[in-house]
Amino acid sequence: MADSPCDTCSACCLSAVVPPFAPEEIETLPEDLAAPILSVWAHAADPEAYFWDQTGRRACSWLDLDTGKCRYYTLRPKECRDFEVGGADCNAHRRKTGINDTIPLTISAKGLSND
Repeated sequence: MADSPCDTCSACCLSAVVPPFAPEEIETLPEDLAAPILSVWAHAADPEAYFWDQTGRRACSWLDLDTGKCRYYTLRPKECRDFEVGGADCNAHRRKTGINDTIPLTISAKGLSND
């Protein structure tokens, strides 16, 4: 199977604190994966704050920073499954994180860097 055009881009995940699950989806997750998400939800002052951190310094807790891929890809929420690669939201995330088609971006535990 060929890699998807977004493999290792992860722009949509780079400012998410936790995966954007709907409450009814959480019930389908194993407890060890649901508990950290529920904890973030419980401590968020603004219900939307746990989805998108405006500082852009956080990455989704499910994003493997070494590979740029989702650790639990098969369990990702509907919003992630339905996300349109190359669509308006995708391109907005790419612009926000400084990713474009001509400058490859390296994602590591130390942060972002252009190669």
